Amino acid sequence: MLKNLILFLPWLFYAISVDSKILNNKVMKYLSGISLELYLAQMVIFRVIEKVKCLYLFGHGWISFVAVWVAVVVGLIVFIEVWKRVYQVSERKIIDRIKGAN
Repeated sequence: MLKNLILFLPWLFYAISVDSKILNNKVMKYLSGISLELYLAQMVIFRVIEKVKCLYLFGHGWISFVAVWVAVVVGLIVFIEVWKRVYQVSERKIIDRIKGAN
């Protein structure tokens, strides 16, 4: 526990206090904008990958782990973007119906 604290506390201080190009770019801004959705949907996407039997395509080693991690991240981004679009269209239709009823 103390080792982890000693390891990650300086990194956290750096991330908060320094305006760096590594942590302040378009990719990081995008991921921070969808971080809650990433957190909430990650297990759903992982379970989909598990159900289609893609967890151990490359055995039980690191290559399989990295492949599943990349598949989950890409699946999450696609799922979140599609979900946002569906939500926006649905919201627009509901608002149009409400305005049309008046």
